Amino acid sequence: SFELMQMEGINPDASSLSCILKACGGTKYLGKGEEIHKEITRRGLLENDAVLGTALVDMYAKCGLIREAHGVFDKLRARDVVTWTSLITGYAQIGDSETVFHLFERMRRDGMQPDIVAFLNVLTVCCHAGLVDKAQKYFQLMINEYRITPSIEHVNCLVDLLGRAGQLSEAARMLENMPFQPDLVVWSTMLAACHKWG
Repeated sequence: SFELMQMEGINPDASSLSCILKACGGTKYLGKGEEIHKEITRRGLLENDAVLGTALVDMYAKCGLIREAHGVFDKLRARDVVTWTSLITGYAQIGDSETVFHLFERMRRDGMQPDIVAFLNVLTVCCHAGLVDKAQKYFQLMINEYRITPSIEHVNCLVDLLGRAGQLSEAARMLENMPFQPDLVVWSTMLAACHKWG
């Protein structure tokens, strides 16, 4: 559709370009994404458009080009929580926990309220790095300061981490205090931890 618009002399607006970038990230069609990035830069659309900037950050992060994603992020004057979360997600996907924590705290200092996805990324890297205390701190911050109700994914992350750390009674307590019924994934995670520790 982008090619058709160009052939007919139609300049796609920021909304159309964002949709095309989303498709490029989802299919890992990097060449087209880079072409659209050049078009956006040529037309001077990037700096003040948070939606377009977020789409570019997200596209590069999904294609595994975190340096390019961060480069776009740094050029943006307008950033929202989705922009921050897209970059945090990119670093979480490559397992760079130090940068995830740094960006998360920087986002908070800049007055952005982290969303449910940003917290899931932070808990996931805590889980992969075995950081029990840090994960519990962020879990409580999410609930107590930001009043975000944890999803089943957040709870599973913590149950998995506690289970792998051998803190089975703490993991069981989490299951008892969940605001919803545990699903098969959570039960499997708990059972695997019990099996591991005999």
